Order: sequence, then C-alpha cells, then structure tokens
Amino acid sequence: MSGDPGSKSEHFRQELLAGLERFLTLFGRILLRLGVGYGEFTVIARRAFAAGGARSLGLESPADDPERVAALTGLTTEDIAAAMIVDKKPGDDHSLFSPLSTILHFWHHDQDYTDLDKKPRELPIEGEAPSFDALAQRVGGGAATEQLLTDLEEWGCVERTEDDRLRVLTDCFTISQPGRHFAHVVTRSMTDLSRTLLHNMEQPDKDQRWMQRFVWTDRLLARDVSQFRELAVRQGRYSTDMLDEWLAGHEADTDYPHGNMLHRAGVGVYYFEVENDGDGD
Repeated sequence: MSGDPGSKSEHFRQELLAGLERFLTLFGRILLRLGVGYGEFTVIARRAFAAGGARSLGLESPADDPERVAALTGLTTEDIAAAMIVDKKPGDDHSLFSPLSTILHFWHHDQDYTDLDKKPRELPIEGEAPSFDALAQRVGGGAATEQLLTDLEEWGCVERTEDDRLRVLTDCFTISQPGRHFAHVVTRSMTDLSRTLLHNMEQPDKDQRWMQRFVWTDRLLARDVSQFRELAVRQGRYSTDMLDEWLAGHEADTDYPHGNMLHRAGVGVYYFEVENDGDGD
C-alpha cells in the first residue's frame, strides 16, 4: 500500500502494525502452548474478519452483503463464503491441526492405532504400521520422525516403556498442560479487553465510555522495579478483593430467569514488566 511515509496517518499505521506483530508474537506463543496451530488460527481469523466486517457495516451476517464485506476487509467473496460454512468447527477438522496434534489425534482415533477397546496402542518406534514412524510419515506433515518424537517426549505427551515401545499420555497437544481454567482465563481476558476498547472507540459520549486506565513508564530504574511490583500486587489485590466482595453481594440467585435482566460485568487488573520491548518477549 503506497503512502507518504512521513505523514501522520502512515506513521500511525506503521506503529499500529508493529504493535500488532508484537502482540501476535506473544499471543501466538500462548496459542502454541495450548495446542492451537496456524491452520486453526487462520480459519478463526477469516471468520472473525468476515463477522467483524459485517457488524461494522450494520449487517447481521457477512452473507447479507458479501461484496461490501469483501471491500471493507480485503477478503474475497470466496473467503467469506468459506467462513460461513458452519457444519465443521476448526477444532473438529484434523487437517488444520499442527503435526504434533495430528499424530496424537490419529493415535487415539484411527483403528490401526487403537485396540479392541478403542484405546491407543503402545507402539514400536520403527517398522511398518502400526508404528510411530509409520504414523509420523503418514500425518506428520513432512517433519522428521526423530524430531516429532523428541518434541512429544520433551513436552510430556508420550513416554517409553521398559521394552522401548511408546505409550501416549494425552489426547491433545499442549506444552505446559495448563488445564481448561487457564484457557478460559486467556480467552475471557482477551475478549473482555477487546470489548472495552471497541466500546470506547465507538461511543461518542465520553460519559458513557467504560473505565480504561493504563499506567506505565519506560524509564523506571532497575533498582525500583521490585518495589513497584510489590506495590502493584498489594494495591491490585486490595481493589479486586473489594470489587469481588461487592459483586458477590449483588449476584442474582441461580434460579433467576435469564434474559436481558442479567449482565456480565467485571474489572481486569494485570501487571507487566518488560526489559526490552523490541522483540515481542
């Protein structure tokens, strides 16, 4: 896209895209730890841009006017049509999985690699199917068998038995095994923050905008970091405990009828610390 590199708008765009890359580098690392590969991410991104474009145009669905959505988002009308297919979720399509996730999926569901009770077999490392090497060659995406095995062992997905066979320990690939609660926190946090940012961007009445506070400096001496960290934890805990107590006293009963009378509301607080903000770490 052409433009005057010295203009304010172009500078803003470059700054925005650079920040987006830093964010996606960090968020990509979170997704990889939760076992989400690039294929699944791109399907979700396509759907998100199609749905977001439709909402921005005041449409209920991208299908209502795919040409306008395409013009706004840069997606093709074919992309939008594909995004509207709802008969299969990204998480159900193993062709979108990373090679490590695909291996674990087939090991648990392919009849060649499961026993009569439909449980995954213990596999020899080499040899014809059923073996780990045969499975890796079949669905490993061209990656070397040795590297796939090393990664699965390193991240606790498989283990070797005494007779040097392989036993699978999990049916999905995650690096840190953080559990469902962590995944819930990640998705809720990112969704709620994005909702607040979008609301404040679209709300012309300043009095109707939601609280959005952000305090930071890039000139804090290293000797003062630990003191600020302790202060942030202490004050953040006090504030959130007080708000949590208020919410607990105002929650509707569990048998309260659902509908427009019930809203989800809260406040998120987090601490951050960066030595070098140039590489996404």
